[in-house]
Amino acid sequence: MTQVGTTSIRRWIPEVEEGLKPIVEKTTFSSVDAAFNFYNHYAKKAGFSVRRGSNKYNKSQEEIWKMFVCSKEGTTDNKVQMKYGVVKRRRSITRESCKARMTIKKEGGGPNYIVKKFVEEHSHELATPRKKHLLRSHREVCNAQKNLENTFTQTGIGISQTMNVLAIESGGYENIGCIEQDVRNYERDKRKETKDHDAQLLYEHFSEMKELDPSFTYNVKVDVEGRLTHCFWADPISRKAYHHFGDVIVFDTTYNTNHYELIFAPFTGVNHHGQSIILGCGFIHNETTESFIWLFEKWCEAMLGDPPKAIITDQDPAMTKAIAIVFPNAFHRYCIWHILQKVPEKLGHIAFKDEFKVPFYDSIWNSEKPEDFEVKWSKVIEENELDHNDWLASLFNIRHKWVPAYLRHVFFAGMSSSQRSESTNAFFRKYVSKNNSLMDFIIRFDRGVARQRHNELVADHETISSKPKLKTLFAMERELGETYTRSIFYKFQEELYESTIYIAILLQKIEGLCIYNVGVCEGTSPERLVEFKMESKQAKCSCLKFEFEGIPCRHILCILRQSRIPNLPDHYILKRWTRDAKLDFVYEASSVELNTEKHESYALRYSNLLDISRNLAKESANFKETYHMCKEGLQDILKRVQDQKLVAGSGKRLISEREKVARKKDKRRCNGCGKWGPGHDKRNCPIWKKLIRSPACQEPSMNEVNMCEEPSDDEVDMHEEPSDDEVDLHEEPSDDEVDMHDETLDDEVETLGHDTPLS
Repeated sequence: MTQVGTTSIRRWIPEVEEGLKPIVEKTTFSSVDAAFNFYNHYAKKAGFSVRRGSNKYNKSQEEIWKMFVCSKEGTTDNKVQMKYGVVKRRRSITRESCKARMTIKKEGGGPNYIVKKFVEEHSHELATPRKKHLLRSHREVCNAQKNLENTFTQTGIGISQTMNVLAIESGGYENIGCIEQDVRNYERDKRKETKDHDAQLLYEHFSEMKELDPSFTYNVKVDVEGRLTHCFWADPISRKAYHHFGDVIVFDTTYNTNHYELIFAPFTGVNHHGQSIILGCGFIHNETTESFIWLFEKWCEAMLGDPPKAIITDQDPAMTKAIAIVFPNAFHRYCIWHILQKVPEKLGHIAFKDEFKVPFYDSIWNSEKPEDFEVKWSKVIEENELDHNDWLASLFNIRHKWVPAYLRHVFFAGMSSSQRSESTNAFFRKYVSKNNSLMDFIIRFDRGVARQRHNELVADHETISSKPKLKTLFAMERELGETYTRSIFYKFQEELYESTIYIAILLQKIEGLCIYNVGVCEGTSPERLVEFKMESKQAKCSCLKFEFEGIPCRHILCILRQSRIPNLPDHYILKRWTRDAKLDFVYEASSVELNTEKHESYALRYSNLLDISRNLAKESANFKETYHMCKEGLQDILKRVQDQKLVAGSGKRLISEREKVARKKDKRRCNGCGKWGPGHDKRNCPIWKKLIRSPACQEPSMNEVNMCEEPSDDEVDMHEEPSDDEVDLHEEPSDDEVDMHDETLDDEVETLGHDTPLS
């Protein structure tokens, strides 16, 4: 870089190889883009950034003159900076009236452009080699970086961490080719592209899933204005899981999962490992009885089997009413955790006094029978003078829906609260946020579900591939170690081991029914009454653990052990807790077996090829000979793939969000000339520009330009794929056509989205 001029007026001339400089009246280019790329390459070597400047057209609206300028050309308008007297955004002044430029012109009617003017001098310092990667025209988020960023975004990895990975792969931040703000702008542009199409993209995504797999089911509801208000979906794996584990359901709603504040409502169940599983999901726009009824009915239609026997929810009146209508025979339990969380809020300082807190919680958790609870509750209320507390009175009126003493006889898979659903929601919050679009949510949610199902696969493998360590020599323990899943066996093993310190004392025997008092010789564990029929080997304990959890308690096991029954009777082994819980075939209503096999997707094929490529690169990069051999081979394969125009089967791939939006943009109608075409609107319409350049500067009349007519039947139907004989509307414009992709289109036609009609 050479500095010239006086002290007051300084100029900088880049020191660049002569071969990289354009030569006036000699250097030619085949297109405007080729000229820009040449000048931009020169600018990178010189240390400045380039902008596209003015242009001129001939009568045929052909671009015949173009100017490229330094990014610091021109001046900043302070009036814009201080509009309404408030600086909306603190931005530095970057324009310094730099005159460096290159102009090209098409002459003689030929196809090429020739350099007509080239100014080297700059009015500012040029960037040093270490800072050239920060210049705007030399920064770009390449396709590989976009793919990596998309993958990281779907897994919840932030942009800052993405930049760290790119820096490691590139050998430094200066070699990435873009800065963090460019990646953030790319994310912003993606959100803009899908902003007005979100609901429609979601609907199309579900439709394609249904087409790929008929066992996938979904329902969508819109309001009178066509806006999405309700949505439900369930894949075949969830539907099959409900058939095996749909006896107990936890239902809870959660907020802040998407940009539109739709309420996410997952149906959560418990599998044979005691893990949470998703049995269907929905979106509702409000928590009214009507919304819950719609969601419950669609869920029932999709699930295979009888309605659930037990449901756990929070204390929501609308939800309670809807469950009573849709599931009249199900046991509906309120989440005890949600109720007890409100105690400090409703009672204030009284909730922290020991004279209230200890007996209050004792009445809830340690009451074996409903009568015991009522006596203890009344005593707590009376001693603390809370007779007139309306909230406690309301809790007592609905005690049969949340107090354990009233619900231990019902199988709830050991759950007394919706905390399992809360933990599931917390798990999925790792993948989603309130800034997600609906499609972003679905993609990230599916990844969370995939992780959840992989955990189940790991538990299946551990159960089958290894054996648990036994604590006793009982045949019952060895037998159940091969029957139960591993996590359920450990719960049973604990009960069996503890049963060895219990002693059963016969209290009464009436016609084959023996009543025992079971307890520990020395200890604080409460004694339990067990009714046992020797003939049928059936026992019922007052703790009701088996009825509530489906695992025999230590008291029953003590009776069986003392009665010299070596094996656990079959009626104490629930199939839902065993290894064979999922062996049953599941059929659709049409008697067709439910298919849960995954289709070979584009992502799977891409992942397989990527694994092969990584192994190939790892092995061949060690030596120059293998490196060159591998490189030549891959280049040959790439050329053969690009040249080969064969359709691989008849399978369909899922179209990406951006591709869908791009297709919708191809269906744009110009409000200037009324014609339809890609990347064309009133802003860059050549006919409209010609009209507004006329002296009259008037709006074109309806006779001059038809701006409102729909395309006729003779015009190209842009909703169908064009055949080989039809006009390819996606070709790049020729040299005779107007370059309509020079500037960003601001006035886009609104298309279908969350706030716009679906139809």
